[in-house]
Amino acid sequence: MSYLSNHGISKDQQQKFGIIEDTDKVTFPYKDKEGNFLFNKYRHLDQRSLENGKKFSFSSGYKPVLFNIQALDQDYVVYAEGEPDVVRSDQEGIPTVSGSTGAATFNKDWVPDFIGKRVYICLDNDDTGREGARKVAELLLRGSVEEVYQLTLPEDCKDICEFYSKGHTKEEFLNLLENAQRAKLEDFKDTQNQDDSLEDESGDKEENESITKQVIKLVLESGAKLFHDQFNDSYLAPTGNGQLVFRLKSKQAKSWLSYLTWKYIGLSLSSHPLNSTILTLEAMACYEGPQISLAIRVAKEGEIIWYDLGGKTIKITSEGWDIVEESPILFRRFPHQKYQIEPKSGNKLDELLDFINLERQADGRLSDEQLLTLCWLVFGLVPGLPHPALVLYGSQGSKKTTLHKILKELLDPSSIEVNGSQKNITEFVQTVSHHWFLVLDNMTYLPEWLSDAMCRVISGGGLSKRELHSDDDDILYNFRHIVGINGINLMIEKADLYERSLIFVLKRIKKFKTEKLFWAQFEERKPYILGALFDTLVKTLQIISTTPEPEGEFRMADFAHWGPTIAQALGYEANDFLKAYKANIYKQNKEALEASPVGLAVIDLMSDQDRWSGTPTELLSELDKIALKLRIDQDHKSWPKDARWVWRRISEVLPNLEEEGIKASKGKDDARLIILEKTLTNDVGNDNDGGQIPNNQVQSDIKDNKGDIFGGGVD
Repeated sequence: MSYLSNHGISKDQQQKFGIIEDTDKVTFPYKDKEGNFLFNKYRHLDQRSLENGKKFSFSSGYKPVLFNIQALDQDYVVYAEGEPDVVRSDQEGIPTVSGSTGAATFNKDWVPDFIGKRVYICLDNDDTGREGARKVAELLLRGSVEEVYQLTLPEDCKDICEFYSKGHTKEEFLNLLENAQRAKLEDFKDTQNQDDSLEDESGDKEENESITKQVIKLVLESGAKLFHDQFNDSYLAPTGNGQLVFRLKSKQAKSWLSYLTWKYIGLSLSSHPLNSTILTLEAMACYEGPQISLAIRVAKEGEIIWYDLGGKTIKITSEGWDIVEESPILFRRFPHQKYQIEPKSGNKLDELLDFINLERQADGRLSDEQLLTLCWLVFGLVPGLPHPALVLYGSQGSKKTTLHKILKELLDPSSIEVNGSQKNITEFVQTVSHHWFLVLDNMTYLPEWLSDAMCRVISGGGLSKRELHSDDDDILYNFRHIVGINGINLMIEKADLYERSLIFVLKRIKKFKTEKLFWAQFEERKPYILGALFDTLVKTLQIISTTPEPEGEFRMADFAHWGPTIAQALGYEANDFLKAYKANIYKQNKEALEASPVGLAVIDLMSDQDRWSGTPTELLSELDKIALKLRIDQDHKSWPKDARWVWRRISEVLPNLEEEGIKASKGKDDARLIILEKTLTNDVGNDNDGGQIPNNQVQSDIKDNKGDIFGGGVD
């Protein structure tokens, strides 16, 4: 068994961290907070490959840093002994870091990164690890980290990897966190002067209090603004406007306070007065400062739409767009976000189509997918409304990821262009809250919790993330952001996400370019495409008030309202958009029913009758017979296991069945009865040209594909 698999580390985790295992060594890449490569640490496996007889060595560029430092974005963190423990713990969705040189050393320069967080120390379960844990705890406490806990593993587990390899679960580990012993500074009085590395640099208490008061006075007189956001996080705007906005717990805020103190007081701000200053400013921001809602990349203020370039902003109204040096306080910025290039006006947005793999119609006109993509992109600059998820699927070489990356570059450029699968709701909420447009790349499966969470992000429902050791409090999030998903196969199974999506099938391209050439050509034209994007939004704002709102026909009503107007701003007809969108909705309905074994069975049941009624037990009996006939897998998780689940499964596709002309309802006099009725007399649906498609053709299409999804079927 390999070194990594012996530690229980999955292939996905190896890929996520960029870990490489060779026959003689394992390579662990170290990165900074922005994800930039720093150096490699090598764990030598073969006795012959040991450097100077040591198990570990480093590449050039080595310096003492934390491994997986990005985990410090979380509100709590586990400090472990080595890289395998970090990667294995992260595999369970638990934020974990380690030092670069093991339990014996902890660099005191790392302490500020832990301030304001709950730190759980979990070093190896041996004498060296226990002594190292004491030293780390003391350093953190003396550096004003208030919540430090020492976690004890079961006696038979040396480290985190062994904890999981012996069959223990994430829930058990979380229970260990809940019951971890909190460290107190008085526990270390005897060792205060024993080690220079543990020296308390706090100085005289009265002097520190005096410095804290001077710094706070300096901040208040500097023109900086203190405020809290919609989630009650405390912020500082050093210039009083939106040019710079720092979360008070952030490294940027500490750096600015240190700079201010040195420049105007001539003092180097040590950790104790610095932390006291931050705690006081946080309280002032929370209880005395105004609440200002912060957005990511795009914001709306009255009739003005603002777009964040990364310092400068673009102000967009129906009269035009302008680049503004000093904007109001509107945006929160994260390290992964890139500065957006300044746009240049005067081009057509259609130029974008030269870079994405969506084909025109045979006569040269825009295809439905092309028009919908352009309208979706412009609508992506309108905040506060539900945006359809952009779902792409197709074979390898169909440039699904490239299309999403290009749209990401235009809407929300980031050093993290696309993300992968999400382990749990906590990770997803953390990730999506940091992106205006989040792309989940190369997905093979969407768990039910993730599908539901995406629907809430699209529609604006609340999401929560529980904080450990906070009296069971939840961090509550409520925002509307944009999501994109791609994969080789269509991975959506739930009808409610289908209804909130645009679905495109991409074909494999015939001619490929090198990545270097392709992106160089795109970057050259990007300012002009971006300018055309803002020009189109301005034209849209000029005429949106004259566009009638749709009357209950569309699930994504705001997109159906803005889309025709955007199409007109692009030089097309409003009806071009409506036809294209209706065709895509027809595809959504078809795909939703294909994903529902019960939906397929109900359609077959009603294929030769106009009405059926009976109890759930009777209906399940009928559906079981049809499942055998159609070779639908009755072990599929969506197939009802007993009569109690029948109505629930039908309810999941009620709107889709109604689109197929089948109404399902409960009996008025007897709630146990389920009634199925045909409602369409014309027996038609919409095709791509706005014409009509017989429903029996729709049903035939669905039946032709069922075997590929649920098992069985004809080879």
